[in-house]
Amino acid sequence: MNKNQVITYSLLAHINNTSTLSTGLLDLFVPIAKKALAELSHGGIKEGGNILEIKQVIDSLYALDIPLPILKKLLQKIEKEVNTPDNLKLILYQDGAYSIRNYEFDDFEEVVKIKETEIAGLEKLFKKFCEANKIKKIEYSSIFDFINKNKLSIAKYLKNANEKVIDSQTSLLIEAQFIDYFRKVPEVYNTIRNIYLGSIISTYIEYKTETVNVEVELLYDTNFVIGLLDLNTPESSHTCSKLVDLAKSLGYKQSIMETTIEEIRNLLKARAENFDGAYLVRKINREDIYNACERRNLTKTDLQKIADNIDTFLADKGIYTITNTKKYQNVAKFSREFAVMKEYRNSDRAALHDASAIYYVREKRSKLVYSFEEAKCWFVHNSTNSVKVPALGNDQRGAKAMSESIKVDDLLNILWLSTPGFSQALNQDELTEFGLNALISCTLSDALPKAALIRDLDKNINKYVADKTLNELDIIRVATRISNRELIDIEELNKLEQDNPKEFIEKIKHASEEQKATEEERAKKFDALFSEITKTEQLLKNKHSELEKSHQDIRETESALKEKSQKDELEKSKLRDEILRQKQIRLSTENSQRKEKRDKFIEMRLYHWRRNGWIEFAFCMMFMIGCILWYLYSHNWSLKQANDSFKTDKENILVIGILFLGNAFLTYWVIKSLVDKYRNHSNIKAYIERLNIPDEYKDIKGTDLLN
Repeated sequence: MNKNQVITYSLLAHINNTSTLSTGLLDLFVPIAKKALAELSHGGIKEGGNILEIKQVIDSLYALDIPLPILKKLLQKIEKEVNTPDNLKLILYQDGAYSIRNYEFDDFEEVVKIKETEIAGLEKLFKKFCEANKIKKIEYSSIFDFINKNKLSIAKYLKNANEKVIDSQTSLLIEAQFIDYFRKVPEVYNTIRNIYLGSIISTYIEYKTETVNVEVELLYDTNFVIGLLDLNTPESSHTCSKLVDLAKSLGYKQSIMETTIEEIRNLLKARAENFDGAYLVRKINREDIYNACERRNLTKTDLQKIADNIDTFLADKGIYTITNTKKYQNVAKFSREFAVMKEYRNSDRAALHDASAIYYVREKRSKLVYSFEEAKCWFVHNSTNSVKVPALGNDQRGAKAMSESIKVDDLLNILWLSTPGFSQALNQDELTEFGLNALISCTLSDALPKAALIRDLDKNINKYVADKTLNELDIIRVATRISNRELIDIEELNKLEQDNPKEFIEKIKHASEEQKATEEERAKKFDALFSEITKTEQLLKNKHSELEKSHQDIRETESALKEKSQKDELEKSKLRDEILRQKQIRLSTENSQRKEKRDKFIEMRLYHWRRNGWIEFAFCMMFMIGCILWYLYSHNWSLKQANDSFKTDKENILVIGILFLGNAFLTYWVIKSLVDKYRNHSNIKAYIERLNIPDEYKDIKGTDLLN
């Protein structure tokens, strides 16, 4: 596994845990994109033709495959964050080109150095652990490959391309034992948990992760319910219970087939019948029902009661029972799925059960689905290996059809990544615990010999425990050697008991003595190992203290600068307010003076306008008086003659017309116009509005204060 990738996982977990930069999972990757931009800027690259160049830097620095559309979103976030109107540090163009100007980002330099130290220390510690267990380098992989195994498992459900996801079958027993052993050392285990969490977070951006369909049905397998009953490991019980609670809160339908309930009941009753004869198996396999019984101090009767009350237990959990399963069994009997499953299931009945469940899921889905989000139904199990089903074929893009089955921890991981609000209901500590516990349990269980061989050996050993030829300590040590794969010829041991019981006892006692010597030698080596761990822890604590002090100094400097900036801004604000007030005073004074001038201008124009009306009126009056005087003059200034003549002239149509027009002109034109100029306010207002007032008489606008 690429070392840069491990550091990236640890860094992503750090960003997520500090929660100072992100409002969502996508924001966790912003610092990584920022660092890539800073690297380009430091290298003298100020512009590029395509953001693919930025992606290549991220690939090199972090071994993280960010799709280009998502990288574009990250860069747009950064562009919006770092740019100001006066300083454009990052410019993204429509054609995909970009420009970088004086970009700096070193927020995580110290964090990366600490993560490098932690990871180097973890590698060194793992190597010494292998040496203490006498494991040669050729026999073990990298501890990080083991942690990354979970990501590969999730990728099977999230990746929608035709690229093959490799799921290594290499034994990772020593790696699982290492993590299991160092659970009690918080500093070591936290480093492992962070890398594991980062690997999950990385799948959010490397693979397609969308909101999951809310109309989902979860069909539970036998081993899931065994975990839910707390008859597996405590961690398995917690995981299965958590999924049931979360599924209920999400509105998922939870169901179980009637045949599954029957299988669970038969399994528990069979274990109850053989309860007293099972000793070795409960010491070897932590996932075995007998191991859980010993842990919980359950008796044979307790196991029988659990079997009798299984229906009530499931109903109380809100799990619906599917009663009519015959049609699925009938189809499954003649299917290739049943034929395949018979090869690895311990009975034809169990294989038929799984095949029937697969056909139930297919019916509920109604079609082949090629992405996790499309699946409306899942067969949820808690076994060490996924249910093996023949491939269903690919779509036109080459994507493989989704499997019908899924492990409970894989489902929780994907829901955490893809369902809004799910991260609040399932926190990251629970998530990492579920996943690591599942990885450890699966690996340790896979390393064990076949269950049938263990049961036979258990029966053979019990013969000699009863007569005290072998003691309990011998059995515990033998169980430990089997668990650690240091005693693997179980079948030969069982044959030996039949052929030569005395030699069988000697071999068991020899294995016990070997384990005793191994444990004593390991104890000495582990004492030295823990001493070295203590020194490493102190070194890391010192580095963390230095980093915290550095961060505190930065925070104090930023706080002081912020305070000074706030004071400067307050002074500037006061100065701006005072300038504005003075401008407002000047504006008010200036506008007042302009109003006086404007009023005088309008008054003068009104005077001239009205004067014209008086001139018209005076002209008309003079004309009328002239006409009267002329009329009197033509009648020798005799009023009587003029009056008699006027009476005669009134009958003349021409005289009547002239008098009518003269009267109309005077009354309806001259006098009315003069009256309107004094009494008709609408007319006066319209005249004023039509006036072309000079600019020097107009008010200054308020916006001009800023000029």
